[in-house]
Amino acid sequence: MATFTKPAAAATLSELADSAGRSLARAQEQLVRAGETGAASMMMSEVTLEIRAALTPGAGELGVEPVSLARLTAGLPQDGLSTLKLRFVATAPPAEAAAHPPQRSAEAVAAEFRARAEIARLDKLLGPIQVRADYLAPQRRWLVSATDARGRLLRETLVDDTGAA
Repeated sequence: MATFTKPAAAATLSELADSAGRSLARAQEQLVRAGETGAASMMMSEVTLEIRAALTPGAGELGVEPVSLARLTAGLPQDGLSTLKLRFVATAPPAEAAAHPPQRSAEAVAAEFRARAEIARLDKLLGPIQVRADYLAPQRRWLVSATDARGRLLRETLVDDTGAA
């Protein structure tokens, strides 16, 4: 399980990203170990961490300062806060990906997903949606994601490379 420890003072942006990456890697290792002793119930392929914080200039790098309720009520303006989005994407080692090449193309998988009634309905309601299919070689599955024009995740599912959902 990923954990967060409140820093005593501001951290640099690279320290924050590095710490979050290590925490996610530990969580992924625990999921993999769980899969070795039984069926793993989930696998992280992509994680987005969104943080509201105050940014402070530093010596060549931005500092990220945690913001408390006390500091907000003491007069920190809302526009003094920044939203940071850190995106972590897992990739398979090249040898592992080559060992299990996909049977279908990403375009074919995305088209099949887009043809689902719920996705077609979302496309009509929210305007054009983006569908992306990423092949996960070790699982021989596709991670298919649908996002709106602003990049918000609408639906995500795993699809077997053989075509069964």
